Amino acid sequence: MDKLLQNKDIVAALSQHLPAQDLSELATTSHASHEALTTDDTYKSKCAFAFGDLFGIYGMFKSTPVEVTMDVAKQFGTSPSNWRVYYEEKRRRLAEQQFTNHDWQQIDAEVNHAMQELDRCPEQGDILLFNHLLPRTLWILDRVPGHGPCYYILAKMLYFLQHDQLHDVIVEGTRLAPDYQPLRQLKITIDEERWMTPFVAHHDAPQSHHPHHHLLHPDAATTDADLFDTSALSAALPSPHRRRSSVKVPLPVLDHDDTALSEPLRRVLDELFTRFDTDADDALCPHELDAFVFATNGQHPGDEWLDAFSLRFGANDNGWLTRDGLMVHGTH
Repeated sequence: MDKLLQNKDIVAALSQHLPAQDLSELATTSHASHEALTTDDTYKSKCAFAFGDLFGIYGMFKSTPVEVTMDVAKQFGTSPSNWRVYYEEKRRRLAEQQFTNHDWQQIDAEVNHAMQELDRCPEQGDILLFNHLLPRTLWILDRVPGHGPCYYILAKMLYFLQHDQLHDVIVEGTRLAPDYQPLRQLKITIDEERWMTPFVAHHDAPQSHHPHHHLLHPDAATTDADLFDTSALSAALPSPHRRRSSVKVPLPVLDHDDTALSEPLRRVLDELFTRFDTDADDALCPHELDAFVFATNGQHPGDEWLDAFSLRFGANDNGWLTRDGLMVHGTH
C-alpha cells in the first residue's frame, strides 16, 4: 500500500472518492499513508472534485478584461490557508442549507437572465455584460455545486474571451453535471470550430473587434471574387496520410441569393470529400473523417466528436458523413 501511495494519481483518486472520515482512517494506517493523505494538496483536490474549482475559475477571469467585483475577489481571490478545514466547513454548510421554492425560482430567474445577456453579447460586440454575470454565476455555484447552466454560462464567456483554459471549465462542468446537454453541445461546437475551420480562412477582409465575429456574422466572409482558382487547389490538396496541408481556402461563401454555397467553393469541398473518401462509397467513415480532420488541422478529435459531427450535418444509415453533409457544414 505504501508503494501505491507514492503514485500521485492514486493519491488523487483516493482523496477525491473516499469520504473524509475514511480518508482520515486510512491516513492512520502507516506513516507513508499519513504523509500522502493529509497534505493540503490532498484536500484541495478533494474540494475541487466535490464542489468545483471556483478559485481556479476566478483566476481564469482575473487574467481577462472582465472587472472582478470586490466581493468575488474577497471570496475567491485568496486560497484557503487550510484546505481540510475549508472542505469540512463547506460540506457542513451545504448539508445544512435548505432551499425554498422561492430560492429555486430566484436561481432560475438569474440563470435565464444571464442566458439572455449572453445572447446580447455578440450583438453589442463587447464584454461589459460579463462584469455582473460573473459574480452572480459564482454565487450560485458556491451554493449549488455542479449547476450545469452556470458552467455553460462561464464556458460561453470564456469562449467569447478566447481563453486558453476554456476546455478545463467544460470538462469540470460535464463531470459535475453529466446530464446537462447544452454544455456537451457547446463542447462539440467549439471542437468543430477548432478542428474543422483551418481549411477555410479569411483573406484580408475587414474584421470586427469581436473575436468570433466570423462565426456570429457569416455575411462578413469574403466574396466570390476573393476565391482563388480551384484548379490550383486540386494539385495541392492534403493527402489522407499527410499531417497537414499548408493550403488555406477562404471561409465558406454563399451564392448571390445567400441560400447555398457558391459554385467555386462547392467544387473545393467536393474535391476535398473525394480525396478522403478512399473507398469511394460517397461517405466518410469515422476513420476517413478523422484522417480529413488530422490532415487539415493536425489533431484527432475523438470518436464522440466524429459521430456528433456526422449526425449533425448529414449522415448515411451507418452514421457516416455524406457528401451533402460536408456541403451543409460549409454553409455554417
